[in-house]
Amino acid sequence: MNAQENTQDNKPSETKNSAQMKDKDNSVSCENCINNENSAKHEKGDKKHISNKKFTDDCLETQQEELKVQYAEIKDTLQRVYAEFQNYRKRTDDDKQRFVLFSNEALLKKILPIVDNFEMALIHKSKQDENSEFSKGIELIYSQLNQFLEDEGIIKINTHGKFDPRLHEVIITEESDKENGTILQEFQKGYMLNDRVLRPAKVKIVKNKITNEVKNQDKIKDEYTDANMDSKIESDNKEIRGGR
Repeated sequence: MNAQENTQDNKPSETKNSAQMKDKDNSVSCENCINNENSAKHEKGDKKHISNKKFTDDCLETQQEELKVQYAEIKDTLQRVYAEFQNYRKRTDDDKQRFVLFSNEALLKKILPIVDNFEMALIHKSKQDENSEFSKGIELIYSQLNQFLEDEGIIKINTHGKFDPRLHEVIITEESDKENGTILQEFQKGYMLNDRVLRPAKVKIVKNKITNEVKNQDKIKDEYTDANMDSKIESDNKEIRGGR
């Protein structure tokens, strides 16, 4: 009887132990499932992280290329603007300098006829007036005027040698044994203000007629040139016909 009771008492204990073992196994199995799931999620997360990192790197590289292009464009624009500004400043400085140099041009032009009159007075003075106080006074004023013009940057134009259309104005021409364009006489002085002609010098120059001999030489030269040209054209036409 006692043995039977002990046997019955042990059955619930065994059942309880078996249930505990099953629960433990189930718990371990769940933990494994959770771990596997976490591991899968972690793997998936790593792949996603790698993909995101690659996408980020690609975006950064693209942005860097775009920034390089923008930098090059901005640099080129700044260089152009700087160059234009330098040119503008140079032109402005040149204009200022020229304005200072030629600001009195109109006034100085009005003084030149006065200087001419003093020159005419000194040229046509009589021998009796050469040593007079009046004549000396005229010479002194004329000298002061010339010194004033030099101080203002005015120089006389040279009228010795060959005619220069930029500096001289022809009033009369004359035949001579000298070379064509040689200045023979000055009628009125010319002046320059720094590098600009304030008034051209009025002069007489040599202008010889072309002789018949020179005309004949030119005619022969033209005929020879025309003959050579016709010969060359005929030769070219023969080559063309031969090529066909």
